[in-house]
Amino acid sequence: MNAHVIYFDPTVIDSSFTLEKIYDISEFNKFTNIQDYFYLEPFLFRTEKANAYIEIGLAMYKRVSQLYKMLYDEINPCDGLYWVCRSRSFFLEILFIIQYVYTNLQTEEKLHLPNSSADLNEVLLYLHSNYQDKITIEDLTQIFHINRTTLSEKFRASTGMSIKDYLIKLRIKLSAVMLRDTMLPISEIMNRVGFNEAHHFSRMFSKCMGCLPSDYRKKSFNI
Repeated sequence: MNAHVIYFDPTVIDSSFTLEKIYDISEFNKFTNIQDYFYLEPFLFRTEKANAYIEIGLAMYKRVSQLYKMLYDEINPCDGLYWVCRSRSFFLEILFIIQYVYTNLQTEEKLHLPNSSADLNEVLLYLHSNYQDKITIEDLTQIFHINRTTLSEKFRASTGMSIKDYLIKLRIKLSAVMLRDTMLPISEIMNRVGFNEAHHFSRMFSKCMGCLPSDYRKKSFNI
């Protein structure tokens, strides 16, 4: 059996997450602390469905393996201007995926959304595994062999939003994590989550988060 292992100290996520405090969320009162704390939940709390072993599925596995390789390459050797922030960002992306799987296991055993069909669940997993790539509805209809109208109607009925809006919110959520927890250039973060045009990224970020990416970072770091 082959295995990839990452050992990490919880203070890598947040400097206040010492081993003495992490099992009690009441120790943390800042909003940013609480946001970061959710990334530790899969490692701290066990349930009947989410125990020490969490099955992530092939699609998620491929993305996590890709991130693991990029993380490994970034720290071997440790050089370059942004190796610290970049390696940390890859690690946070891995935690982002694990936390998504863990959260869904609390409600639906196989990442099923309420009232959603098997083919739609596969679409959702695909979006969460390939958000960094260009994704169109036409791509999804070909990959999953489903009519465009049917796919759009099913998706909206289950999520309350269009595929495009869901993907944008997913990308913005992850970009917010990187803006808050790393000092990577905004342009790199933008490309990492699947945007390729700065104005569009800023407009979508502002629409979802209520401020520009640069302002969000300033607030997070109290600059």
